[in-house]
Amino acid sequence: MDGDNSRMKNPNRTRLYLVCAAIVVSACGNAPIQPPQAQCRAARAQEFLGQVLDDRVIAEARAAAGGMRTRVIKADSVATAGAGADPLRLNIEVDDQNRIRRMVCG
Repeated sequence: MDGDNSRMKNPNRTRLYLVCAAIVVSACGNAPIQPPQAQCRAARAQEFLGQVLDDRVIAEARAAAGGMRTRVIKADSVATAGAGADPLRLNIEVDDQNRIRRMVCG
């Protein structure tokens, strides 16, 4: 009979394991995973002001600012803000000689 008792499971211990497992699983499900937030900061790309715009300068300025996208605004163009503003976009304004005169994010 002693051999039979040692093989029997303790129902309280089983319940305790199940409760602990449920707590662990529910805690994992409630913590949403947030991707790292990208942020465009045009001030970090100010070293490119006055440079002639080309593909290399666009890529380097975007990387320096932390932007995900780039929009080039020519001297004679009109850029709209408002609902189309994109906080991850680096806007590069150029003059008639294609030199960078201003950079802002949005």
